[in-house]
Amino acid sequence: MFGLSNLKIGARLGLGFALLLLLQLLITGIGLHEMANLSERVAFATDIGARKLDELNNVQSAIGKRAIAARNLALVTEPALQKGDIELVGSSQREIDKGLQGLAAVMADQAAASPEERRMLEKLRALEAQYLPIAGNVVALATSRQTEAAVKVLTQECMPLLNQVLAHVSAFQAQLRTSADEGTASTQPHTGAPSG
Repeated sequence: MFGLSNLKIGARLGLGFALLLLLQLLITGIGLHEMANLSERVAFATDIGARKLDELNNVQSAIGKRAIAARNLALVTEPALQKGDIELVGSSQREIDKGLQGLAAVMADQAAASPEERRMLEKLRALEAQYLPIAGNVVALATSRQTEAAVKVLTQECMPLLNQVLAHVSAFQAQLRTSADEGTASTQPHTGAPSG
């Protein structure tokens, strides 16, 4: 029967070193595999977070452009001077719609968004649904030379709701940043060792 005690000391040492080398290669392989997984998780969390923030920033910018154009329409009575702002209201609305669709597409995957982020997106859509007819009314009044009525709707209906929309967008951005930070932190391995 074959036993370790029958081997010469040099053979036993060689076998021991070979086993240690094999164990080291196994540990290195596992470590490299885990590092690749960690890298993928960090890249996913970073990419998704950045895409959500980019889409929301685009929506915020378009909301601002639309509001400025609507205000300008209420202040300018010449149809020739209103033309650019009418076009800007329309193009800004298309940007808002595209941005909200893009944000929803990024957040469609369950792993890409938290329930709170989804709730905030739905609230933003609801606020936009309330705001759009009011902005449309301002444009209609302003382009039909009903300046006083347009200014009244702008100041009494449009601006308060616009402030709510912008405050919600700011809160949504803060939530997305927090989620991105938490997502990146959650990809870090937890060794159980004390930090610091």
